[in-house]
Amino acid sequence: RSDPSYAKRVAEFMLRGGIDGSVHHKLARAILGKNIWGVEEWSALYGLNLSNKQLRKISEFPCGEVILNSMCPFCGKIVRECHFAHLGLEKFKGVPLTMMKLYELHPRTGQPKFYSDEPWYRNEEFAAKTTLQFRWYLTHLEIIPNSTDKTFQQQTQMLTEDYEVPSAIEETLKSFLYYRKNGT
Repeated sequence: RSDPSYAKRVAEFMLRGGIDGSVHHKLARAILGKNIWGVEEWSALYGLNLSNKQLRKISEFPCGEVILNSMCPFCGKIVRECHFAHLGLEKFKGVPLTMMKLYELHPRTGQPKFYSDEPWYRNEEFAAKTTLQFRWYLTHLEIIPNSTDKTFQQQTQMLTEDYEVPSAIEETLKSFLYYRKNGT
């Protein structure tokens, strides 16, 4: 209540009827700080170059300032502090970006790395075929509090309607990219 800038944003949000428009990814970067992995990081650390068409497609970050500065429904922190945004890729340099492609890109000699030399899931569909969509993802950094020792259905019921269940590739890529950016 004492921050006039925040009060103005809340008033504008209410005047829009509760509709929170997207923001440009550069503004999202300024708000999220170290908790974002975008075009710049893909280019600098993986040598990936996106086409102008791709850049136009992802120029708008899907969440607005109000969402990024709001309270997380799971852990009580501000969303920008406990979530990581990353640009998901369907393909990496023309090849589907699957868990096994990530495995190939991150050998056991460095960090981040996969736990096993011979993963049991090598031929499973979730690891060999599933990819992300080419879009922005905003994922909670930690395990949702009080979600362990629950069935998948019980965990899913804990999510609010604006959250989707992350896939294995989404969680793995988030963890690897966060490590590459922040060293932890």
